[in-house]
Amino acid sequence: MFSIAKAMELAAFVGIPVMDFWEMTLAELNIYLIAHNKRLKIERQNSVTNAFLTSRWVWAKKITEEDFRKALGEEKTKKVMTDEMMANQVKALNKLFGGEVKHIG
Repeated sequence: MFSIAKAMELAAFVGIPVMDFWEMTLAELNIYLIAHNKRLKIERQNSVTNAFLTSRWVWAKKITEEDFRKALGEEKTKKVMTDEMMANQVKALNKLFGGEVKHIG
């Protein structure tokens, strides 16, 4: 449920001065909050990047791109295969493991 007090508290939390709050519409407040959340996400990603780079430099650790993506909360992009690509992959694996190709028909 909407309340002016909660909206004002939220505006103060993200740094909107009280005088500016009273001159805003709810749509403007919403746009500001969305932008604020995007900025926080970017800042968090930058912090994680800096932490990983510092760790790698200080401890000379090997940090993989997968470790980096996992820390940022990003999922690995999945490779899209066509039916033909999938069939070729199955044939290659079959051959690799000593299977036979049987033709039906």
